[in-house]
Amino acid sequence: MSAGSRWKRSAALGFAGSDEGNIAHNAFIPSGYAGYRLNDRVVVGVGINTPFGLATEYDGNSVLNQAGVAGKSEVISFNLNPAVAVEMTDWLALALGAQIQYFDAKLTRQALGPLGVSRLEGDDVGFGLTAGIKVTLRPGTVIGLGYRSFIDHDLDGTLQTANAGKFDVTYDDVTMPDLVTLGIRQSITDRFRILAGAEWSNWSQFGTVKIEGAPAPIDLDFDYDDGWFVSVGGEFDLTEHITLRSGIGYEWGPIDDNVRTYRIPDGDRLHLSGGVSYRLDDRFSFDVGYSFVSVEDMSIRAADAGGPDANGPFSGRADTQVHYIAAALKMKL
Repeated sequence: MSAGSRWKRSAALGFAGSDEGNIAHNAFIPSGYAGYRLNDRVVVGVGINTPFGLATEYDGNSVLNQAGVAGKSEVISFNLNPAVAVEMTDWLALALGAQIQYFDAKLTRQALGPLGVSRLEGDDVGFGLTAGIKVTLRPGTVIGLGYRSFIDHDLDGTLQTANAGKFDVTYDDVTMPDLVTLGIRQSITDRFRILAGAEWSNWSQFGTVKIEGAPAPIDLDFDYDDGWFVSVGGEFDLTEHITLRSGIGYEWGPIDDNVRTYRIPDGDRLHLSGGVSYRLDDRFSFDVGYSFVSVEDMSIRAADAGGPDANGPFSGRADTQVHYIAAALKMKL
């Protein structure tokens, strides 16, 4: 994945406006899925993926970094999802699974009041559930409904400071949202199918994270809204071996002008995607895809202009695009 986010900021206190450049990093996002059919009705499987992650970094010479507004931010997660699916009838299938999620967060900045240069980090393993239902209304018409539960993390970590030493700290109530996903697949002809989907994400429960154990109180305020995503696309069998795909989606993100910070330059997104599959035989196939994500032109507010306190006296705008390149190999053993 390649991501780009450029911030132009201005500030009070006599600072001139400037371009902070690209603060995002390229990232490799691995995932894998395997399934085994026990009998005509029951399939067991496991998935490994990275549901949440970000990485942004401001140069050490940045005024934002030196003022303690933003430095380096990194979040990494890994999900292990064992599951079992049962075909109850020819038209109804049910699935239930578990989530085992590792979550790691790191925040660095040049100043944190009298503490000086500080690095805050912590990690945790949390647990949740997944569930799904698939209904085949008639040949060629399939509806799927999925649920992924929230996971509440209590991170254990450290606060390393330049002026006051090192402290053992905890982050309480870092709650990753639950998701509800609806998908529809409709065959139009033997070679062409239309797909549509919608997803709701419960980000509104992601409020204030309190850091316990530091020499001074540290509260990380998020106060996000719920997120929504809708999409529509199609796939066409060009030959018996090649399938073409394309789609468009729009996402109403959980971050708006009232809570947007320099660390997470995000907003509503337009998604454009395309891809191709090549099926070598009944056992092997290969997929490649590309998605372009354009985030709306975003403003960021200084604290005294209605923005979050973390932004201090700085205001600015961001121009953000994300490029996803995906490849997958499918095998039947």
